[in-house]
Amino acid sequence: MTSELVRALKAFHPIWIMTHFNHPNELTARAKKACERLVNGGFPVMNQTVLLRGINDRAETLERLFRGLVEVRVRPYYLLQTDPVRGSSHLRTRLSKGVELMDRLQGRLTGIALPKLICDTPGGLGKVPLLPDYVVSRTPGRTTLRTFRGEHVDYVDPPCEDGDNAGQRGLD
Repeated sequence: MTSELVRALKAFHPIWIMTHFNHPNELTARAKKACERLVNGGFPVMNQTVLLRGINDRAETLERLFRGLVEVRVRPYYLLQTDPVRGSSHLRTRLSKGVELMDRLQGRLTGIALPKLICDTPGGLGKVPLLPDYVVSRTPGRTTLRTFRGEHVDYVDPPCEDGDNAGQRGLD
């Protein structure tokens, strides 16, 4: 990414730039400088990472990558489940692995550094976000949540506006 290209692209604002870094080793000095040029040129820069078995399927590796991206002001946007295409099975992880990794990264990274885990569904039916399940239980007006530390905490809903507070009382 040259300074000349950044200047030429400015005439076409707004342009959002999507980079594609999959491993922290790809954040070379040259790559970082290119990202910084774009950001300094006024372009929002985001990154999508493909989850690859044996390459970046460890929480520590992804944490280094996402922290490295944020250091150069690139927002980790998507962590994509590898598409089930012919010849890629050796690189694919189970969906549950991605969810487990996101669960391990929650609390270790600031929200700006934590991408959405996405499965781009086969057959072109759209992207589906995958999240760890932090809801332990639900009763009317009360939800028990699991924090990233594994602690359980109750969240109490406010009384309903329509007068039907389902037998619960808020914290008022």
